[in-house]
Amino acid sequence: MVYFYSPGCRACKYQTPIIDRLISLGHMIQKVDISRDISTARKFGVMATPTTVVLNGNEIIEFMVGAKTEDKLRNYLI
Repeated sequence: MVYFYSPGCRACKYQTPIIDRLISLGHMIQKVDISRDISTARKFGVMATPTTVVLNGNEIIEFMVGAKTEDKLRNYLI
């Protein structure tokens, strides 16, 4: 899972603590601050934050724009 966020994003202020909690539980989530790494965001086609991309190997299986609940995110981490 790759989580794209930006520091000034209101929805990211809700989403980022959930992502951090999931990371602390050992889930494989890569955080990308688009204000520091816009090139990666562009490669994935990210147009807004927060955006969460779920990968299976090199294949994108879900592309979610906007804040999501912890339960919804956990469904992709099992």
